Amino acid sequence: MPPSFSLRVALIAFLCALTACERPAAQTWPTGTAFALDGMPITAEEIDVSADIIAQLEPDSVTTQARRIAFTNIVLPRAAGILAAGAERETARKKAFELKRELDGSATQPEPPSGVLLQDRVGVATDIGLEAWSHASTAPFGTWSDPIETVGAFEVVRVDERSNANSARQVRYKVRVYFVPYLEPTSMRASIEERLDRATLLFVDPTWAEIVPEALKHRLHAGAP
Repeated sequence: MPPSFSLRVALIAFLCALTACERPAAQTWPTGTAFALDGMPITAEEIDVSADIIAQLEPDSVTTQARRIAFTNIVLPRAAGILAAGAERETARKKAFELKRELDGSATQPEPPSGVLLQDRVGVATDIGLEAWSHASTAPFGTWSDPIETVGAFEVVRVDERSNANSARQVRYKVRVYFVPYLEPTSMRASIEERLDRATLLFVDPTWAEIVPEALKHRLHAGAP
């Protein structure tokens, strides 16, 4: 075998090995990740927490349907809001937890700090918010929740009144809410829609792909790794 041929073979082998070494490692995800929105994990657990709320209000819904509604209307917009907010989310989270500590340690109700809204909400689940409803449906009267993350905000919730009704969706509540936004409330929906318009959804666990509506798959350029 000519020496020049052996040299070329060795050089090709060296370049192939070098290329393999430089190839980036496959992305790894936290256990239980179902999707990733622009690299941010969305877990099966958080989808099912929201799907359980839907199932309580719509007991005739099957699991896949409840998960689809929860993902489309709660989990995905919340994830897009987190991406849109950047560092503002952490600022709001800290403010919400500081407020909760103040509520727990005081017999009087503090004035809302700058950027925080104090709201009285009355009505059924869709009137007071699904996350607030989830707390209010079981919490003792007069107790404040830990901060609950909703779409674009954190909420600290107290239930003051709860009516009797034949179904969960008919129960009426009166709740007081400290609303701590990390997106501007007046443009929150627009900010989330704009962020979704330039986002990509990755099916980390392809078995969850069935809960994503076809139109949403197209919009988010969704696909497997």
